[in-house]
Amino acid sequence: GYLSNYEKVQILLFFEFKNRKNYLWINRFPDDPLFCLSIQNIKYSNSFFFLGNRFKWAKPIILFDNSFEKKPHLNMIKKIFERFFFFKTKRSKILSHVDHVISFCNYENKIWLRIFQINFSRSENIHDSYKIEHLIEIGPRMTLEPIRGWSNFKKNNLIYDSTVFKKKR
Repeated sequence: GYLSNYEKVQILLFFEFKNRKNYLWINRFPDDPLFCLSIQNIKYSNSFFFLGNRFKWAKPIILFDNSFEKKPHLNMIKKIFERFFFFKTKRSKILSHVDHVISFCNYENKIWLRIFQINFSRSENIHDSYKIEHLIEIGPRMTLEPIRGWSNFKKNNLIYDSTVFKKKR
């Protein structure tokens, strides 16, 4: 009851750890869909040998593959993540450059999330702009599997149900 009564909440990302299984609940308040995603294959930045770095308040480039436009439940998940990562704070005005990429790819009904640092190189000509030299994965990385989706936060109407996930149990 407390989350639904909080007036300033626009995005809900709730991590649930239950019976050695991890879940991510995502929702845009007040009337957008609620999704439950299973978190699998999570690798943290310190537990895996990720090289690279990024500024704390730098803005990311968000990339989604084409399947997020073709499947309705993935399109709704995409809109929730877009809203989450395009937040505006007072610090956004101070540090407005981009130095990392967050990539979402769909493969075998799983969402593969990867984070990369952008390495720039500057040409010898002072008037030329920076060019992207290469990307370095900086982590964390994880795989998200959509389990269920409801039409709103109150779980009124089921709009997505994964049959593949049920068979694995």
